Amino acid sequence: MHGICGLTLSVMAAMCFMVTNAADVRGISEVEKGRYIKSKKDIKSNKVKKIQESKKKGEASLSIVRKIKMINTLNVVVQNLEKRSGLASNIIEKMNPDLFLAQEISLHAEPIKFQAASVSKRSGYGTAIYAAKKKGRQCQLTDIRTVLSPHAENIPFMVKKTTLANCIVLDKEDGNINSSLQLVSIHAYNGWPTKNVDYLIEHINAVLDSIQPGPVLFAGDFNTWTEKHLNSVQTTMEKAGFRLAYSWPYPGREIPLDHIFTRGDISISDCSVFQNESDHGGVSFLLNLPKNGKIS
Repeated sequence: MHGICGLTLSVMAAMCFMVTNAADVRGISEVEKGRYIKSKKDIKSNKVKKIQESKKKGEASLSIVRKIKMINTLNVVVQNLEKRSGLASNIIEKMNPDLFLAQEISLHAEPIKFQAASVSKRSGYGTAIYAAKKKGRQCQLTDIRTVLSPHAENIPFMVKKTTLANCIVLDKEDGNINSSLQLVSIHAYNGWPTKNVDYLIEHINAVLDSIQPGPVLFAGDFNTWTEKHLNSVQTTMEKAGFRLAYSWPYPGREIPLDHIFTRGDISISDCSVFQNESDHGGVSFLLNLPKNGKIS
């Protein structure tokens, strides 16, 4: 609106004060004090030209903003997939995320490759991280590692695995690093039916011990079944420099099981919860990164 008002004033100024020389008299109308203005046709043409120039400048500015946004934000999805075959690949095809932190993935049944995974060799169940390669930008996962829970689950007998990786965001045009951070996809100790809180915290501490200095996105299914579970997890994470950025509900329960924690100069926005055939809801959001951020 301001741009339109400014343009109108400039056109009015041109109409009131533009003086032409003698060679321009033909085809113009004379006004008082010997001043001349261009004919209505010329004024309209000039106005259209200025509007076109203004539009081009606006489009150029918008293009710059879009490029900056593309570099400094990533579209991220987090979900416990309940071992549903092919569900992770379906989500990637529909939502086109830059990053996907998956828990209870059935990796052997996924046609799309997850670059980082910590799963059972036999069943293919576990946690994983997907990083997309897109035009103008790509995410590379390095230093991929697995952290085992110090305690096996009661039923069935198994050990939960957490996937960690360093994520480097590259600008494809020049190959420079625009941002970098660490990613953690966790499916935390459950301990059903006793749900031992101490064992859960020991699992989380084992993961924290494997994290390097710098910004971190730490997300997944924390199995916080009670207020005691949730408070213990949050206190442990805060002592390590993390903040609880977002939690989303598990259907039919008041206390959420799934959470996003962040550390360092990163933030999240535009969170949106979605449902599919998994018993857990998933969440998509924007991860906001500092340009030229460092892992350490």
